[in-house]
Amino acid sequence: AREGGQASASISSYLLERSRVVRPPAGEANYHVLYSFAGGLDDARRAELDVLSEEGYADALPAGAGRAGRAERVQAWHTTVSALQMVGFGHDEIRALEAMLAAVLALTNLSFSEADDSSGIKAAAPTDAAAAFRAARSVAVPQMELVDALCTRRTILASGEVYVKTLDATQAADATAALAKAIYGRAFDAIVRRINSLVDAAAANQAAAAAARKHKGRPPMQPPNAGSEAPPAAVPPTGEGGEEAPFIGILDIFGFEAFETNSFEQLCINFANEMLQAQFNADTFRFQQAEYEAEGVPWQHIEFDDNSAIIELLAAKRVGAFSLLDEECRLQTGTASAFVEKLARSRPLDDTLLSVPPLKRAAGGPAFCIRHYAGQVRYDTALFIVKNSDPLHPELSELMIRSACPPLAALFKEEPPPAGSTPDQAGYTGGGARRGGGRGSLYATTVGTRFKEQLGALMKTIQATHVHYVRCVKPNPSSMPDSFDPPLVTDQLRCAGMLEAIRIARAAYPNRLPCPAFLQLFGAMAPRAAPAADARAAADAKAVALTEELAAARIEAADAEAGAAAARQALAVAEAQAKEAVEAVDTDAQRLLAATRGEAAALAAELDRARG
Repeated sequence: AREGGQASASISSYLLERSRVVRPPAGEANYHVLYSFAGGLDDARRAELDVLSEEGYADALPAGAGRAGRAERVQAWHTTVSALQMVGFGHDEIRALEAMLAAVLALTNLSFSEADDSSGIKAAAPTDAAAAFRAARSVAVPQMELVDALCTRRTILASGEVYVKTLDATQAADATAALAKAIYGRAFDAIVRRINSLVDAAAANQAAAAAARKHKGRPPMQPPNAGSEAPPAAVPPTGEGGEEAPFIGILDIFGFEAFETNSFEQLCINFANEMLQAQFNADTFRFQQAEYEAEGVPWQHIEFDDNSAIIELLAAKRVGAFSLLDEECRLQTGTASAFVEKLARSRPLDDTLLSVPPLKRAAGGPAFCIRHYAGQVRYDTALFIVKNSDPLHPELSELMIRSACPPLAALFKEEPPPAGSTPDQAGYTGGGARRGGGRGSLYATTVGTRFKEQLGALMKTIQATHVHYVRCVKPNPSSMPDSFDPPLVTDQLRCAGMLEAIRIARAAYPNRLPCPAFLQLFGAMAPRAAPAADARAAADAKAVALTEELAAARIEAADAEAGAAAARQALAVAEAQAKEAVEAVDTDAQRLLAATRGEAAALAAELDRARG
């Protein structure tokens, strides 16, 4: 705004880890909202939605990884609802979100057994009829239709005939997990879009003005609720002339990850960190070079560890890890082993960035290791194909569209992905480009490809702005106050590239003080300068003279430079200046003290003579 206030805001999400919804990694908690919902919902609404207690969802909400008391859960859920209301969510919208969370949890409780059908093929069936009934009720579709969509796949042949394939227990469980993840991911993105529509004041004002003109002064309709068509994504604010207004962007990105077991999510997260680290290096040198040139300070190129080769390994066209994984996902017979083999063949024999361990882990598929800028990480590929293709059967999408719960059905309506959509945004697996697709569809956009495209757009925005970096450090693994774990902190700083940043700073002129501040610290050492017209010019002249004198007399000239507005010194220069300043001040203080004592003694003697 002209007065400098905030005109609008918008939120974008990156790589929502939807696999956590179904079964979080060992020793880790699920999303907090699922715990607070299952444990904090009031009794009447719990009975209406048929929601179990936390203990009733053993896979999704495992014991010992986020459990808390009933009172804490009630308070947490109350806080969540209050926050939604504060932003602008209505009563019906919040009830719709509750129904979606209930559906997600109910689906995580579905399990399957299998038996041979009349043709001798393994056919899946729900293990628990009550769980199947609860899942069907939660998504508001007939139970038989839900079970049929989870346990079979229909393919329309070129002749127009319909071929029905019976799924085994593992395939049915995968289909159920895909549906739960799709509901959660689409609901999450719908919330983000809804919040964007509520906080985007500029767009809201423009829409209100247009509606007022259309209806000739009648009040405009209220914003759509969760059951109606999703509002358009918020756009950057524009000024009075239609140009893009200045904005402040805050990027809260996941840090570098290296766990005991690393999967596809960690590969994406670490790829993002590689891109951001490369940008951080570029910003550091670009900013320093521009500042040095503006100050008239000589600049020498500083060597640093370039991670462009790792980015090329991951993102190169046709031969990069993401491209080779996409290629394997498009094949009906694609496997994780074939992906790792192709990746290894694409690299030179003496490659130091990629390695493939000779032995497989007992848990499943093959593994490969990448030497990232923050250290080596081993990736287990057992679920790479599934997580990258993120398949949701078209039958399930079509069934959700027929749901008797309008907000849920709205999430699966056929529509093109919005610009800048998240990798997990709505999946877009039902209808459209994915219709009748599955892993063999030539038009299916994978999670990895969407993430790369979104990350590319983000990097263009970052490169066009002035960036400030804030590094967050976890002081201890238990999240306890007054506890500092030095090895843990050191490891985080190393993984965040801070040690490299410090090394870069130390290699140049890390001590940069404005001339007045420089003189305040080291003025006792300054030579006498010729009188100047004003105090500022005198201070600048003294600072320049002092810096040049130290550079010439005590150290190499390249270690200290006097800029137009600041005196710059390398570490050795600053240390020498500090030592000499202390010595100079100490000497002056001793002289002053001696003189004062002498004058006091002479005055005392004169008084004695006067009295006598």
